[in-house]
Amino acid sequence: MAENEAALAAGKLDAIQVFQPYAERLIASGAGHVWNAGATRGLTAYTTLMTRRDVLTKRADELQRMTQAVHRTLQWFAKTPALEIASLLKDYFPDLATPVFAACIERYRTLGLWGPIHHPPRRL
Repeated sequence: MAENEAALAAGKLDAIQVFQPYAERLIASGAGHVWNAGATRGLTAYTTLMTRRDVLTKRADELQRMTQAVHRTLQWFAKTPALEIASLLKDYFPDLATPVFAACIERYRTLGLWGPIHHPPRRL
């Protein structure tokens, strides 16, 4: 994705698919424009947790606790300002400017990728 980001910025490619923070850096620099955000097409799961059935059986309690932790984190993300989240987590992303990181968080939030529930709603 970094190569695609650089190629678009240099005018070597006309269109690319990238995730964050590549998209936000292109927007912030003026070198890129979002023409389609995949999440606008409907329900999109940002993270899918997968395991084998035998692991699920043997470690069900651990996996349930992990799922509950993700749920609590999503609730925190839903109510915490993006700049506060970016400031708290910036050490994990030392090469990413905090305002750009906050913009990434806000874009994901706007697209509904991080919801306050730990499972997608069922569709009929």
